[in-house]
Amino acid sequence: YLSGLSYGGILSSEIAALDPSKYASLVTMAGTFSDSALVSKCSRIAASNITVWCITNNDDPVIPSSTSINFITTIRTFNPPVTPRLTLLNANVHDCWTQSINPSFKENNMNIYEFMLQYHRLPAISY
Repeated sequence: YLSGLSYGGILSSEIAALDPSKYASLVTMAGTFSDSALVSKCSRIAASNITVWCITNNDDPVIPSSTSINFITTIRTFNPPVTPRLTLLNANVHDCWTQSINPSFKENNMNIYEFMLQYHRLPAISY
């Protein structure tokens, strides 16, 4: 499982795209990558069946919510088996994680921990 907040969200999404076969789920808070390789990276994430949930504030002054919106929208174009989730919280600060990491914060009756733990990545077997 991968998760990160702010630049950690950018880094965790980069790691998911770099070696997607190792991870079952990705949750980012207030940050994802948004570079010229967006389409190819999102394609790798979608093809590897990593489930994704991005949470951000709609008026984040540090990392615009448009980065998470573009990330999720691009992954969705590849029709992954589990539709990536995007949560836009109504705030104009950079901190969406205080709310997001609280186990009582739920969307669709599930917090981020329950979301991640419902998915599994079987380890590769080498002979």
